[in-house]
Amino acid sequence: MEKIHNLMLKKIKQTILDELNEEYDIFNNLCSIDYKDYINFMNNNIDTELTSIKFNTSKKKYVSRDILSTHTHQCIARIWNNHKASQCSRQCKENKLCGIHNNMLKKYGKLRFDTIHDPLPMYDNYTNNKLWWF
Repeated sequence: MEKIHNLMLKKIKQTILDELNEEYDIFNNLCSIDYKDYINFMNNNIDTELTSIKFNTSKKKYVSRDILSTHTHQCIARIWNNHKASQCSRQCKENKLCGIHNNMLKKYGKLRFDTIHDPLPMYDNYTNNKLWWF
């Protein structure tokens, strides 16, 4: 993680310096300052500011539902996710489904939006409303 942090800081610094180089011509017309002095001054100030950047490297509990999982322990039910047709992020309990989707299957005999392995349904399996997927 330390390598990634350092690479990101290096990239940020280089981006700032590139932009400053582009603006130096404008600045140079306003002041008579040596280019090397200008870059050294900016380098030192950038380094000072970059030391205050801290990256949060702790693992988050949230799992993106936009990416289909290849984990065999994850529920295979498709969820609505604001028209995006994503995968449920809960762990499966039986039938490769989580407790909530297992209960839905038992109660209704089918899942509302099928599984991630099925084609996208055109209609909601419970309300029969037309579905508009993105």
